[in-house]
Amino acid sequence: MSLKTKLKFRDFMVVIDTNCFENYSNNKEILPYCAKNESDTFFKSKKARDGITMGHYYITESVFREVIQQRKEYCNQSLENLERALKPFCLSVENIKNISKNDLFLGLEKSLRKYLADYCIDILPHPNNDVFPRIIQRALDKKLPFKVINKCSDKGFKDVLLWETLLNFNYEKQSIGKVFLITANSKDFPLEDLSYEWNEFHPYVELKIVSDWKDFELEEQIILPELIAQNNISYSRVLEMFQDEDPNIVELPNFNKKVTGRKDSFVVEIGTDIKRKDGTIGTDKYFYDIRINEPTLIDPDDNYNTN
Repeated sequence: MSLKTKLKFRDFMVVIDTNCFENYSNNKEILPYCAKNESDTFFKSKKARDGITMGHYYITESVFREVIQQRKEYCNQSLENLERALKPFCLSVENIKNISKNDLFLGLEKSLRKYLADYCIDILPHPNNDVFPRIIQRALDKKLPFKVINKCSDKGFKDVLLWETLLNFNYEKQSIGKVFLITANSKDFPLEDLSYEWNEFHPYVELKIVSDWKDFELEEQIILPELIAQNNISYSRVLEMFQDEDPNIVELPNFNKKVTGRKDSFVVEIGTDIKRKDGTIGTDKYFYDIRINEPTLIDPDDNYNTN
């Protein structure tokens, strides 16, 4: 069964929330930086791939700062535990603490930036200051992603800042047709409630919120061939291919009407409208194998499965 992802533009973007990027375990190594196991595994496998990879990967500026702050707090706690352990022996670790803090805090941001650069992850900046009156009004209106608890709506500020960052990015300028937000707490971003606002800002950009990397990896397996096909298909080549089979065909009015990727396949199925010399219009389909970058009327997967 093929899975369908409809794109209007030519690339996709992935934004990773803290809870799917940072490693919260108490036994984590501080330096060098390593992301949460699932995300680290994904980025290593993505970097090791042969051939074309697509997509723009980001953490927001607030996630970047939150990761560094969490590690600073972990360093402080570890040093305080060391000081308590040495106190019965009348030993001081004040000099060790100062040296360790200076060295570690300077190294934290450098190590995180190196990790991001190694795996082509960019930092999505905060929106400009014009957005903060909207955030204040959102809190007053008790509007999601703020959470109303005991009639108060100031819980969830980081979620709101992430949401406003997403809303205010210019995807259209970069030809982004689909945006993935990967967050373990998908209930904090209920798409059924937020989609109206998203569509006001970005009516032609699809937003999908996924809760773990496995869900995203399935989507990515399908979206990559779709995008490669969509970016490389030549109208004249496709028209020539159909006319070789039927000389009465004069035009393909919508030659990539429906682009459908498949799980665990390099083949993309593409629907098209067909106009003939007598003026009639029908529909048909063809296939595109991204390994050979050629359209075909015969499904390559059928040939492969029969061999």
